[in-house]
Amino acid sequence: MSGTCRFCLEPCESNDRLIERNFREKAQDIFVLQINIAKKNNAAVCDSCRSQVERFYLFKRKCRQQEELRRDPKATVLSMGFAVQEVKVAPPPADPEQETKEPAELEPENMEVEEKTEKRSPRTKRRNRGRKVRAWNPFTKEQLATTSRAVLYKERYNKICELCGKSRPANQMEEHMNKHRGVQPYACEVLGCVAKFYGAAGLKGHVKRTHSDDQLPCPECGKVFTCETTLANHRKSHAEKPYACEICNLRVRVKSTLRQHMLVHTQQRDHVCKFCGKAFYANDRFGWCF
Repeated sequence: MSGTCRFCLEPCESNDRLIERNFREKAQDIFVLQINIAKKNNAAVCDSCRSQVERFYLFKRKCRQQEELRRDPKATVLSMGFAVQEVKVAPPPADPEQETKEPAELEPENMEVEEKTEKRSPRTKRRNRGRKVRAWNPFTKEQLATTSRAVLYKERYNKICELCGKSRPANQMEEHMNKHRGVQPYACEVLGCVAKFYGAAGLKGHVKRTHSDDQLPCPECGKVFTCETTLANHRKSHAEKPYACEICNLRVRVKSTLRQHMLVHTQQRDHVCKFCGKAFYANDRFGWCF
C-alpha cells in the first residue's frame, strides 16, 4: 500500500513512523514545530527523511554538548533533549551526484559553527553580583486590609527621631539630627561663599542654584537661571491662575492651594505641636516649630 511522506511529500510505503513518540519528538526538536498526529493527518515518513532526521538530531545534540562544555569546562554535560537511540539506518538509494554534494555541504556548516564558538567572548560577570541584596518581606493580608501600601512603605523605610519622635526618611535623618544639635557640617567650598547646611542635599542644591555655570533662560520673560528646578518653578508663575480668593483676590493655580489659603483668613489652626503646644493652620508648617 503506497502513501505520501509527511515531510517531503514524495510517494513512499505507508507507515506510522510519526506515531512513534521518540522519532516524533526528534523531528519536533529539529523543526521547532508541533507535529499534529491526529487521525486525519498523514503519519508516514519515507526512509530518506527518517535518515535525515536522525542525522540532524545527532548533529544538533552534539553541537549543544560542545557549547555547554565551552561555557563551563568543569560541568558534566548530560545528553540533551529526549532519549536517543542511535538507529543505524541504511541510506536510501540516491543519485551519485547527490551523495558527493552532501559531505561538501555539511563540512562548511561544521566549520562555521566552530568559528562562531571561537569568536564568542566569555560572559562577563555582572557588576552588582557581589552587592548585598535586600531581603524581600511582603506585607501580610491583615496589614493590607487595614492600611494602604503607601503608609506601610513609609513606616518600613522611615526612622523615628529619638529626640522629638518625628518620622523621617532614612536618608534625611542625618540632616534632621543636625538641626537638633544646631550644627551645620556641610559648608560650601566655593571661594568667598560662607554658606553652611545641615545636610548634603541642601549643599548640593545650593551649589547647583548659586554657583552653576549653566545659563537657562525663561522662554516667557527671558530671565536666566542656573538650575533646571528653579526654572521649572519660575515658569509656573507664568501659567494661568483660575482660582481666586474672595477676600483678598489672591489667584492660585491649584484648588487645594486656595483651600489652604482660606485657613489663613479663618485662622483655623487644627494642627497642634505635641511638644510645645503651638498651633498651625497646615500640617506642613510643623517645620517652623524648631
